[in-house]
Amino acid sequence: MAVSNPRLDASLLPLRQSDMCLVCIAFASWVLKTANPQVGDTWKAVLLANVSALSAIRYLRKYVKMEAAITEKNMNYNAPSDS
Repeated sequence: MAVSNPRLDASLLPLRQSDMCLVCIAFASWVLKTANPQVGDTWKAVLLANVSALSAIRYLRKYVKMEAAITEKNMNYNAPSDS
């Protein structure tokens, strides 16, 4: 039985989750732009686009807050003390 090495796969596709969120937003905008309003299934495309875009935005907001907290913690840790 062959087991794949995740380190080998990572070099082929070096995308982070935040990059994938941006891809989701781009895909959502493309879906909305190319959807045919005369087709009865347009609501499915709109729903898919909105859900993926909202998920991506939610993740990116959380990611930005987390990065800001880490940066602030590092700045406070590296600041010279007054003692």
